[in-house]
Amino acid sequence: ALQLDAQRCVVERMVVEMLAPEDPHAPGGAAVLQGSPILRHCRLTDLKVLGGSTPLVLDCTVRLLAVEGAAGGVYYRNVLQSPAPLHVPAVRAASSGHPCFMGNSVTGEGAPAAVEVTGPTTTCRWRFNTFADTAVAFGVAEGARPECEANHFRGARVAAIHCQTGGGGTFTRNCISEAEVGVHTQSRADPTFVHNLLFDCSGPARTRTACAVRVDAAGAGRFLRNALWDNAHAAAIVATDGAPRLRDNSVLLSTKPRGTNVDAQGIVVQDGGKGELIGNEVYGIGTAGVSIAGGARPNVLRNHVHGCWAAAVRVSDGGGGVLKQNVIARTPRGVVLLSKADPMLDGNTITGATDAGVHAADGALGRLQHNSIVENKTNVVVAAGAAPVLEHNTISRSSSAGVHVHSGGLGTFRANDIADHPTAGVLVEDGGQGQFDSNRIHDNPRTGVLMRNGMAEFHKNVIIDSDVGVLCSAQSHGLFSMNFIRNHREHGLKVEGRSRTRFQRNTIAHVPHAAVLLAAQACPVLTDNDIGFCQGPAVHCTEQSTGSFAGNTIHDHRGPGFLVDDSCPEIRGCTISEGASEAVLYRNKGQGALTKCQILKHKGTCVAVTDQSNPVIMDNVISDGAGDGIVVSESRAQIQRNQLFRLVGFGLRLHDKGISNFAHCEVGSARVCLSIAEGCGGKFEGLNLHDAEEVLMSLHTSEYLEFRDCTFHRSAQDGVMVHNGAPQFFDNEFKENAGVACKILVDAKPGPLLSNNAFTGNAVAIQCTHYRAEYQTGNAFAANRQAIRVADKAAPGEGRAPSPDEECGARDTDGEMDAASAVFAIRTGSFKKVKRGNAASSPSRKMGFGGGGWHSRRRQEAFEYGAAGHVLDWRGLQGPGATDVRSLNRE
Repeated sequence: ALQLDAQRCVVERMVVEMLAPEDPHAPGGAAVLQGSPILRHCRLTDLKVLGGSTPLVLDCTVRLLAVEGAAGGVYYRNVLQSPAPLHVPAVRAASSGHPCFMGNSVTGEGAPAAVEVTGPTTTCRWRFNTFADTAVAFGVAEGARPECEANHFRGARVAAIHCQTGGGGTFTRNCISEAEVGVHTQSRADPTFVHNLLFDCSGPARTRTACAVRVDAAGAGRFLRNALWDNAHAAAIVATDGAPRLRDNSVLLSTKPRGTNVDAQGIVVQDGGKGELIGNEVYGIGTAGVSIAGGARPNVLRNHVHGCWAAAVRVSDGGGGVLKQNVIARTPRGVVLLSKADPMLDGNTITGATDAGVHAADGALGRLQHNSIVENKTNVVVAAGAAPVLEHNTISRSSSAGVHVHSGGLGTFRANDIADHPTAGVLVEDGGQGQFDSNRIHDNPRTGVLMRNGMAEFHKNVIIDSDVGVLCSAQSHGLFSMNFIRNHREHGLKVEGRSRTRFQRNTIAHVPHAAVLLAAQACPVLTDNDIGFCQGPAVHCTEQSTGSFAGNTIHDHRGPGFLVDDSCPEIRGCTISEGASEAVLYRNKGQGALTKCQILKHKGTCVAVTDQSNPVIMDNVISDGAGDGIVVSESRAQIQRNQLFRLVGFGLRLHDKGISNFAHCEVGSARVCLSIAEGCGGKFEGLNLHDAEEVLMSLHTSEYLEFRDCTFHRSAQDGVMVHNGAPQFFDNEFKENAGVACKILVDAKPGPLLSNNAFTGNAVAIQCTHYRAEYQTGNAFAANRQAIRVADKAAPGEGRAPSPDEECGARDTDGEMDAASAVFAIRTGSFKKVKRGNAASSPSRKMGFGGGGWHSRRRQEAFEYGAAGHVLDWRGLQGPGATDVRSLNRE
């Protein structure tokens, strides 16, 4: 109808109307072929700008505008409206002439797109335009590169801006609102959006696909410093291999009161989506600030996500990617990992969560390293089969627990710093598992590790500076190995409630009370642990606890090494040393077994059994104690195959109605090897008592006693002293005692029974107040200086009184002298006086000594015996010459 083919012309207030043809591309309406005409205040049905023309079109109404070829021009303040029946764009730009559209009002009531920009060489500029009531307000395709600035897109039913098939362009400072989707890029489209405002993108139906930005189907794009506010479902959705770059954007989930838009999300990456989220601020009320799901793998870097209604970051359904150096704050949950999620979180700060800083459940995986997870209600929660890996994180200052693993939660926690949590640094309960390696768990006010019905494993952790280092209760079945547990204000380790936790090769030290406390029927297993430097007992078992202790080293404890109080532990193969009190104390009906232990260097009693206790003490070595070896009072004990050496006090001692069966024990180098007080009893078999300072065995009880197959030898004074009762001795051996082998001080008859015993090399075999013939007929005597002495005299029927040489132990024909004779000679030689021998025959003169009697000769022989390497015990030596003897022995 109108064709402009001139360089310059002005067309004003012209109306060109055409019947709408079936083919929208058919010739009709107006066409500009060349030049720079001016069209003003016209109403045109169809305007085509072709060739290289550059018209100025202003204040016109145009239904169909097409700019093609190399056409350009300026289109200003026009009304561009696509007629509904045609379903074609109001504006189609396919020109490389860089046309400029400014201040236009563009609508497309029935068109798929109000504006369509297409073609690989197409460039155009759009400024201050208004787009409304369209399906797609602005479509970019086939490599076109438009420039859009300060436009307003409102009410698009599908998308305000749709870029596809390689379309791109730059969009700056535009306002996009009330659309189903604000910006949609796909199919290799790569536009750039800078400083745009996209808000209230909810669509008419407010569907779950409504969002400000959607990138999918291999779409891309760069979104820099945009504001995405108050969108119905999500601010941005990245899906199906979409890979945009969102940087420094502001994402506000809702400005409305809580409850109005609680399902909204910030940035959603799903269904294989990728891309980069860098430096964005995501805040407000909604389900999640950043949501990653469906195998998506984005890079989320240096974002600030805070103030969300449910979670700041949620990763689920196999989602992953890298989240690095983000700040996540002030949400109920900081990071939520669900449904096999497997992201990498590195260097993030997660703080201010009112529920959990990190919550992993439903089989989630993931790796968290070098994060600062601080000041949340619970810093890390792992549940329901989740198995994340946390390494080198700082987990501190929660209002509950640092790490909470429960309900089947798993996970690996390695080299984390866990501190300052009021409930516990690590809380494992309700079937929680997990593995904790090389963590530093410290300065937690109440408990370092609290395990309630948990099954976690702890290896090589440092657990220090809490009230209780480790507390296991409620049937826990965990494992602690090679941990360093020290400097706690109450206990290093507390086990209660039938817990069966295992502890192997841990160091538990420096606590003011019990280093290990077992209570409430606990039954743990402790193997090869080092427990020491505690102000109370090293191990305290109480409240019917059981448990097994094998191969542990217990040392430097002010209280007992083991305090067994109304409980029944098994103590096997432990080394207990350097204690200021008892090594093992059984009291208040304590039971259990103490077997194959080494008990060394204790200042108190090594093993004390009292208050109706009934333990079994077998195969132990007890030595170098400053007190007694084993003391039993008001209790019963089975004591077998123990070895007790070098004790300042008693070796074995029964008093206060203590009853014990001693079998095959060896006691040596003690003040008294065995002492049995009034009211005590038992059976004694296979004892080996030797090298006592005072007496091997002292009996003061009238209870039934039986000694069988025992050996009493090498006492510095007397062997056995019977002060009371009628003990029975069968098949025993008394030998090499310096004093009386068996001294019976009982006045009542018939007195003790001695049968089939052997007395060899003693000074006096038996001394008694009343002679009994069976003493000689039922026992064997050999090489004793005196067999039986009655009231310090020879027994009837022994013949003449022994000569001084016989009484003191004459030299054998081969010239050798035994230990008993040597000690006897030294103890008695200075008390008797006989004539001096002459110079020729006196043995003392032959040995180079001056003249002297027989006592000098016997002393000289004793000195020669000591000089040959034999050890003589001088502590019982009394009488004149004692100082001489000690001095000469030292020389």
